[in-house]
Amino acid sequence: MKPERQLELWVKGESVHNDERGECCPDFSCCKPWLLAPEHERKTFLGADQRGDSKNERYKI
Repeated sequence: MKPERQLELWVKGESVHNDERGECCPDFSCCKPWLLAPEHERKTFLGADQRGDSKNERYKI
């Protein structure tokens, strides 16, 4: 799965572990569902990713 597709699903609330690349969702909710970030935080993360902002500085997980 492409990382962009994984991110798209995560923003919609469907946390999917990317087994092909060994990657968790940004909030690790694919492996620990109770960690799913609120919708507004997932959308903020997506916006930062699309703008190329540093996620570590702009969005704390």
